[in-house]
Amino acid sequence: MKQLGNLLARYVAIMVASGTHSSRISRSAKRIAEAYGCDLRLNLSLRNLSVMLCEKDDPSHHYYELVAVPPSPISLSNNADLSRLSWQVYDTKMSVDELEERFNAIVQAPRYRHPLVALMASLASFGLCYLFNGGIEAMLLVFVSTFVSFNLKDWLTRKKVNNHLVILLTALVASLIASVGLFLHLPSADVAVATCVLYLVPGVVFISGLIDVLEGFVVIGFSRLVNATLHTISMALGLLIAVSIIHHVM
Repeated sequence: MKQLGNLLARYVAIMVASGTHSSRISRSAKRIAEAYGCDLRLNLSLRNLSVMLCEKDDPSHHYYELVAVPPSPISLSNNADLSRLSWQVYDTKMSVDELEERFNAIVQAPRYRHPLVALMASLASFGLCYLFNGGIEAMLLVFVSTFVSFNLKDWLTRKKVNNHLVILLTALVASLIASVGLFLHLPSADVAVATCVLYLVPGVVFISGLIDVLEGFVVIGFSRLVNATLHTISMALGLLIAVSIIHHVM
């Protein structure tokens, strides 16, 4: 039971860190516990969570663990793979050792390399600028500003700078680069400034927080919404500072 309880605590922590909404986490973790004849009780938050695993036939035989949620970027692949793993456990009744092996394989699986992610994020911003009727010059500016600011964001994150300050600085740099079009009087330069920071919008966190609140996980739901709101305010402040600088210079 100790091995299963510890594994479920890590399983839940990774899912919280990956941005999974709480009802899905609860269903998946309890599905695994049920496959081994156990009941599971969860207390979720964004920083720490507690797990209590007990046998259905003998509730006095239980295991309790309090774990910290590891810092981790949003990962839709983790969400899907770990949820799928819970169904595999439920259907096949695999051993706990095999479950741990598969869990470790998912968590430790190689992710996309940073240069590729930066390139794809830049192309996404390039496309967003097009959707907002930006010209080719504005689209290229958005591509460059996203690529540079995305790499800056990664570097600041690795230096363990406060996350909200990271977002503010990233939005500031992206906006200043995109504003070059205003000085050069390029067509739709204002569209470039407006769209260069859209990749920073924490859409997944907002959605997960709203789902949590609607489904009764109020504490963690509001925590997600507050974090997402602070994230958005930081992004807006970065853009505001850049626009103020541009207005002063011009």
